[in-house]
Amino acid sequence: AACRARLADDGSPALRPVALAAGVLAHLPLPGQTDLAIHPYPESPDKLRPWFFNAHLARSAQALAATAWDAAPQLVSFVPGPGVAAEPFAFNSITKLRVVTDAEFTVGAELLAQIPEGFVAAGSPLARAPGDPVVEWICGPYAPVPGAPGRFRIALDRAWKNGGSAYLIARHEGDARHRRTVQPAHLTFPENQLGAPQKITFPALPDVPVGTLSVPLAATSDAGLPVSYFVRSGPARIDGDRLVLTTLPPRTKLPVEVTVAAWQWGRASEPKTQTARNVEQTFRLTAH
Repeated sequence: AACRARLADDGSPALRPVALAAGVLAHLPLPGQTDLAIHPYPESPDKLRPWFFNAHLARSAQALAATAWDAAPQLVSFVPGPGVAAEPFAFNSITKLRVVTDAEFTVGAELLAQIPEGFVAAGSPLARAPGDPVVEWICGPYAPVPGAPGRFRIALDRAWKNGGSAYLIARHEGDARHRRTVQPAHLTFPENQLGAPQKITFPALPDVPVGTLSVPLAATSDAGLPVSYFVRSGPARIDGDRLVLTTLPPRTKLPVEVTVAAWQWGRASEPKTQTARNVEQTFRLTAH
């Protein structure tokens, strides 16, 4: 709403002015706040109320802020699966998960029956609403497994080892008598360093003319494990064992380089196999 009100239609950087008198003032539904009336700015008896562009947005904000303040608190915590070690509430109340795994791993969640150690009133009982918490991907070099709640697979990307972060959350929405609860977790993925080493062979990719739809990828591992890919740079995306080339921006200067990385995570279970060293290939999109 702010962008629509302030940004110019022609894309110029000049912001449209906004008149305070054209907006409205309205309190949010905080504890003890019963006056939720919406007043035009010039007529408001209390100029300290939050300001909104219009009455519709004020009502939307009130609906978003509305919650059952007297509802019972609940607390969600992670249940790590095999190959996943957890330090609950270890880092600024963010759970730390260390994942040493095969290609896939599982992380579940549960509602705690009592306040855990390290908290004020540890051991006091907690409420638990009906239904199970859910665990969701936020960001990082892993991805949800479709149709398998709480199950994820390693999915390396170009941020791998370049400062990228990995997070997920566990949440339960609660109900009229129980508060919503959300717990974030930070994940680390140490490479598999035990077992037999493996090496990826990734044949060179030839240059292709602009207009080519896709390029086949044929990397192999000498351990016989399936190889995956990610795009390091360039106008492309991965679709299985094919590199799909995407539309170039207008006035792109050719040739354009595309770099693809092949990777194989290895196995933490028997027979253990080390994470392979990534192998990259670069080719060019040309005019002819």
